[in-house]
Amino acid sequence: MPPQAKDDPDLETFIDPPIHLVQLSDFHLLDDPLERLESGIAPEVRLEQVLAEVLAEGRPDLLLVTGDLTHRGSQSAYDRVAGHLASLGTPWYAIPGNHDDPHAMRRRFGGELMPEMIQAGSWRILLVDSTVAGEPSGRLSPHAEARIEEALTRDPAPPTLIALHHPPLATGTAWLDAIGLANPELLMRHLSPARGIRGVLSGHLHQDFERVSRGIVYYGCPSTAMQFLQGTPRPATDTGRGGWRSFSLHPTGRIESRIHWVDFSDEVLR
Repeated sequence: MPPQAKDDPDLETFIDPPIHLVQLSDFHLLDDPLERLESGIAPEVRLEQVLAEVLAEGRPDLLLVTGDLTHRGSQSAYDRVAGHLASLGTPWYAIPGNHDDPHAMRRRFGGELMPEMIQAGSWRILLVDSTVAGEPSGRLSPHAEARIEEALTRDPAPPTLIALHHPPLATGTAWLDAIGLANPELLMRHLSPARGIRGVLSGHLHQDFERVSRGIVYYGCPSTAMQFLQGTPRPATDTGRGGWRSFSLHPTGRIESRIHWVDFSDEVLR
């Protein structure tokens, strides 16, 4: 009988259960918890509803926030983010987005909540800060590129995810693509299924994006606050829903993922 492939689902009957990972993104919390964005929504009220729905579907093994936790990088907003996420009772980690203040985040959260790598069962997740101060678009820094290469060279075996705020692939929404990762080639040259890379997670899009390129799946995540409409030539929003993405990370390297929506269409905006 020929040997079974490493990610053969039949093997999963006999090994450890998958890791349940929840990805949240783009909270855009403001200085005042009742303050509203220009669209009229109260992002903190919506975050609380999304977190309640996450728990209702079962407490995850870990939670990862892929940037824009706040809208203006205020310390008070980071304090409240920490309180909201701690209330879930599950390990959580975060990377900054272009609306965040990475230094304020690190002062509040510390290195243990903003590491460069997470080990989750047989899976490894590399966390990359792609922000550039004062810019909506992102860049892979020489430090980040060196750390990715070091991790993959030191141990290329574990199934691996890379998480960053700015998507490295074009998404088909031109104005968003213009403020994505400005130097994606520096990331792409390190990515190969043969090196254990199974997926790349990003925020920033406020969309449920998913695409396969050269054997690697690229995932975008809905915002907990509001969504950007896909394919529009200029910014246009859907304020009627928020959401998150969940993953089942199997020890064989197989990924299952789906989008979860929370309906806000009955909310009265002002």
